[in-house]
Amino acid sequence: MALVVNKLTQDISNAFTSKVWEDTASQIANAIDVYFKSGLAQVTITGTVTPPAPATPYVAVGIGTGNPQTTTVSALIQSWSNAFKSTSWSAVGGIVAPEIDNLVKSATLQLTVSNILIGTGTGTFQTIGPSILQQQINSAFTATAWDVSASQIATAIDTFIKAIIVQGNASGNVPVNSWVGTGTGTVS
Repeated sequence: MALVVNKLTQDISNAFTSKVWEDTASQIANAIDVYFKSGLAQVTITGTVTPPAPATPYVAVGIGTGNPQTTTVSALIQSWSNAFKSTSWSAVGGIVAPEIDNLVKSATLQLTVSNILIGTGTGTFQTIGPSILQQQINSAFTATAWDVSASQIATAIDTFIKAIIVQGNASGNVPVNSWVGTGTGTVS
């Protein structure tokens, strides 16, 4: 799958129609979680193949792909709930951005490597940190209409996720014998 910002915008906009802030918090957090997990991580893996003697080791490339998996959506729901209980809309970003950052950094990634190298691996996610996201979310809450806020929040989340650097480690047995490698990539 791919990241579809229009769907995230609609999901956040729909959340703002709820009459209960707890429901809004849950719906926004779940929308962000689903959006992130719908992204496809792609990592270019450069590996060293160790063939049987007398051949010498050589470098080859594979493409690792996978979808992020998260386990901290409940903490994200709680942060949005706490944000909506705060005394100022200008505090929302400072409450939720660090938890969005944590959701991404704590996610797991199983890679399937294909191309010349065939194998499996794992990946981790590095973010640009929560400060820019915090500012953008705070700014979104100065909008005069909820649909405008929803669009600005979705755009901020989209920008944040697409700036992620994915670090991958992989290994395999194709080509013949074994290989190990590392690489970096993105989520799209």
